[in-house]
Amino acid sequence: MSCHTADCAFLIENWPVTTDAALAEIGDFRKAYTVRPLPAYDVAGKLIRPYNYKAMLRGAKVKVYFHLKDENTKDLFGTELTNIIVLRAPYTEDSVTPGSGGPYGCHVLAEEAY
Repeated sequence: MSCHTADCAFLIENWPVTTDAALAEIGDFRKAYTVRPLPAYDVAGKLIRPYNYKAMLRGAKVKVYFHLKDENTKDLFGTELTNIIVLRAPYTEDSVTPGSGGPYGCHVLAEEAY
């Protein structure tokens, strides 16, 4: 990363992307929207940088805070996620019992599903 401040990891131009299509879209998003990454905190309460989200959140047990919003004119409800707190770090390969179907007794979706 070529920035010199702690907050530069949270600028949209520094967000991690894995495809050329996503990289191309970042420029359009930056021009059209005010984009804020969802704050996520590790088990010690330290803010997780966006480039570490996948490694530190996938498979972790988390608490998600949100606001439930209702539309006064209709029976519509929506949510606004406010932050994520990791309660337990992700399991490692060594901590999964063979044949258990994963750390929670279920199978994880294929990588392409994310």
